[in-house]
Amino acid sequence: LAYIIYITYLCVMKFNKAYKFRLYPTKKQIGYIEGCFNACRYVYNVSLDCEKQLYELGATSNLSAFGLVYHLKYYKIKDEWLNKYDSMALEFEMHNLSDSYKKFFKGAGFPKFKRKYDRKQSFRTRQNIEVLENAIKIPKLKEPIETVIHREIEGKPKQMTIFRENDKYYVSIMVEIEKEIPNVNIINKEVGIDTGIIAFATFSDGRKIDNPKFLKQSSEYMKTLQQKLAKAKKGSNNHKKLKKKISNLHEKIKNKRNLFLHEESRKIVNEFDRIFVENLNVKGMSATSRGTIEKPGKMVKQKSGLNRNILDTAPASFVSMLEYKTKFDGKEIGKVNKFYASSKICSCCDHKKDDLTLADRIWTCEKCGTEHDRDVNAAKNILVEGRRSLTLVK
Repeated sequence: LAYIIYITYLCVMKFNKAYKFRLYPTKKQIGYIEGCFNACRYVYNVSLDCEKQLYELGATSNLSAFGLVYHLKYYKIKDEWLNKYDSMALEFEMHNLSDSYKKFFKGAGFPKFKRKYDRKQSFRTRQNIEVLENAIKIPKLKEPIETVIHREIEGKPKQMTIFRENDKYYVSIMVEIEKEIPNVNIINKEVGIDTGIIAFATFSDGRKIDNPKFLKQSSEYMKTLQQKLAKAKKGSNNHKKLKKKISNLHEKIKNKRNLFLHEESRKIVNEFDRIFVENLNVKGMSATSRGTIEKPGKMVKQKSGLNRNILDTAPASFVSMLEYKTKFDGKEIGKVNKFYASSKICSCCDHKKDDLTLADRIWTCEKCGTEHDRDVNAAKNILVEGRRSLTLVK
C-alpha cells in the first residue's frame, strides 16, 4: 500500500489591519477635530506653495518627508496657533506631501492644494492612542470621544486616522496582528473569475453572481434630486438641504456596494484555494470618448453609460479585496495579462474569433462548432491561462 501524506506547515506572519468606527464627538471635541483639519491643511498648502516658489526661482529643495518635516518648527514659530494641535498629525501631513511628489515624479499629476470645503477632511496620528470600551482617547483632548466599537479589536494599535465624510465623523484604527498562516502543499480547488456588467462575476464552473446595480436602483431618485438642485438658488437653505440629500444618497449606495463586495469576496476566498482574475485596466476601460473639438468622439452618450456601469460594479475594489483576503488566509490569487483575449478564444479548441463584439453574449466557434456563453468561456480561459502563466500576487 502506498500512502500519500500532505503536510501542513504553519507560518507566523505579521499583518496590518484597519478597523473603522463611527465617532460621536461633543461640540468642544468637534472644534478641536476641525482645528486639526485646518492645521494639517494649512501646513500642507504652505509647504506646497514654498516648494513651487523655490522651483520657479531655480533653487533646489529636499522633497523627502524628512526635509519637509524639518520646516515645521519654523511654521510653529511664525504661527503659534499650530502648537495647540497634535504635532504628529502635522508631521504625517508632510509625509503625505512627500508621497504626492513621489507619485508626480512617477507620472501622476502635480500635487494640488487642499481646500477647506473638500467633502473629506482627515488627520493621522500614532502617539498616545488609547482605545477604551466605547470611546477613544486622542492627543491633546482630555475627554475621550464617544465611539461605536461594534467589534473586538485584535492586535496592538499602531496609528489612527480621524476623518469627516458627509458631516459624519469616523476613526480608522490600524493595528498590527500576528497570525499563523497555513502553507498547504496541495491546491484542492481552483477557479477562474470573469468580472462584467450583466453578470457581476462568472466562474469557470458556470456559476454566476448577478449584478445588483446599486446605482441604477437609485437613479430615478438621484435624477429628481439633481433636477431640483439645478433649479434651487445657490447658497439658499433649500440648496444646502438638497446637496446633503444627494451626498447621503451617494453614501448609502457606496455602503451597499462595499457590503456586497466584502460578502462575495469572503465567500470566494473561503471556497477556493487559488483564484485567477484578469488584471483589468479600469482607468482605461472607463475613459471618456468625448475627444477634442478638432476630433470629436463617437457614441459619447453610450460610452458614458458604459463607464457608469463599469464603475458601479467596482471591479478594482473587488480584486483588491480578494488580494488581501487570500493573503490573510494563506491562499493564492493570480492575475492574467490584461491584453489576453479571454472572451474571443474558444475554450475547447483555442480558435480566436476576432470579429466578436460586446453585443455577442452567445457565440459559436467556427472551427469546432461549440456554442459558448461569452462570460463562462472567458472565465474558463482565465483559469487555463492563469495555470499556464501562474504569476501569483505576493
